[in-house]
Amino acid sequence: MKLIGLYIAIFFVFLTGCSKKPQDYFEEGIKKYNAGYIKEAAKLFNKTIQIEPENVKARFFIGMCYKKTGKIDKAIEKLHYAYEVSPEDFFILYNLADCYLMSENFEQSLLFARKSLRIKPDFMESHLVLGISLMKAKRLAEARSELSFIVKVIQDNGSPVKKEAMLYLAQLYRETDKLKESKELLEALCKENKMSPEYNYSLGLTYIALNNSAKARKQVEILRELKNPLADALANKISR
Repeated sequence: MKLIGLYIAIFFVFLTGCSKKPQDYFEEGIKKYNAGYIKEAAKLFNKTIQIEPENVKARFFIGMCYKKTGKIDKAIEKLHYAYEVSPEDFFILYNLADCYLMSENFEQSLLFARKSLRIKPDFMESHLVLGISLMKAKRLAEARSELSFIVKVIQDNGSPVKKEAMLYLAQLYRETDKLKESKELLEALCKENKMSPEYNYSLGLTYIALNNSAKARKQVEILRELKNPLADALANKISR
C-alpha cells in the first residue's frame, strides 16, 4: 500500500508540474528578468509563447532579453510584433527607437522616438534617443536643439541622461567649430567625473581642435593613469 501511495504522489506531482498556465511561466520570467537572470527569463517567456502565441507582454520581454544580451536584430523582430498588436504602448515605442539607434537605422529610430514622445512628451530618455539619432543622421541643427533642451530642462547634474546629452552636444559643437562651447561642457563633465575615460578623451579631442597640445597631453596622462587604451589613441592624434 505504501508503494501504491508513493506512485500516486509521484503521478500527482507530474500532473501539477505539467499544468502550468502561461501566466505562471510569465510571472516566473519577470522574477528572473528583474533579478538579472536574462537567459533564464527568456526561456520562461518562450514557454509562455509556446502555450499562448498571442501574449504581447511575453513577446515584449523576450525582445528586452535580446536587447540586454546585444542581439539587437532579434530584439527588433520581437518588439515589432508587439508594436503591431499594441501600437500605442509607450515602452514598446521607446525600446524600438533605442534598438533602431543601436542598429544604426536612424530614420526608424527617429520615427519611433517621435511616436513615443507623442504619448509621453516629458520622457527625457526619448528626447535623448531623438537627439542622438538626429545627430547621427547629420541633421545637426535639430540635434543641437534637442540635446540643448535636455541639458536645460534636467536640473540634476548627476542625471545620466543629462550627462549623455552634454557629451553628445559637446561632440556636436566640436564638429561645427563651436569649440569654446564644447570645451565648457566637457570640462564640466570631467569635473563631475574625473575618472571617466570617455569624458577625458573627448575633452582631449576638443583641446586638439583648439590647438592646445599641452592640455591635450594632460588628458593623455589622465587616461594613462586610468590604464585606458584611449590614451594611445589620443596621443596619436596629437602627434599628427
